[in-house]
Amino acid sequence: MKVKRNIIKELRVSRGWTQEHLAHLCDCSVRTIARAEKDGVNSMETITALAAVFGVEASQLMGMDKIEQLQQKTDEGERYLIRLHSGKMIVESFIESLAYKIDYEIPRNSKDADLISSVIQEIKDWGEIWGDLDVGEQIRASYRLNEIISEIEENGLVLFGLRTREKLNIFSQEIEGFLCNLFISYKDNERIVILGSDSTEE
Repeated sequence: MKVKRNIIKELRVSRGWTQEHLAHLCDCSVRTIARAEKDGVNSMETITALAAVFGVEASQLMGMDKIEQLQQKTDEGERYLIRLHSGKMIVESFIESLAYKIDYEIPRNSKDADLISSVIQEIKDWGEIWGDLDVGEQIRASYRLNEIISEIEENGLVLFGLRTREKLNIFSQEIEGFLCNLFISYKDNERIVILGSDSTEE
């Protein structure tokens, strides 16, 4: 299997990682990472591991779809949220989450402020009741979340998200669990990193 040439290196360098650090995260050898960056040749197992570490899909590493991520500062360093293109991706970001970390770019007008406010509240509401919905209700909710994506994109906004496992302070107790990270930004935000958009290189 081949990944798109240069994309592994671009993702690694943008995070300030060495080849050794990336190899450690993927549980593979430095030689494997070097080969991926040089000619793109890797096993599906390695490609899957790389995709998981970078928070992207394997198809994106292979150049079938472009990668859009938002750089976000955290107390631990930098984090890269992925662009959410569908209701299913929104669900994957909040399912089983114990808490939410929601942020947004400063609205440029009152219309955008109202839209951002309503979108954030609706996503959070769906997340909190998701486990109580039956299959049919979840399907209809996913469709509604698809509509939300379309609504914000029609107004020049995009949604980024990522579910992370962290130590959370819940009712004055430290609990390890999932945190839903969401960020709504304008499409021209300078922190958006776009990599790859054409087909896999031979």
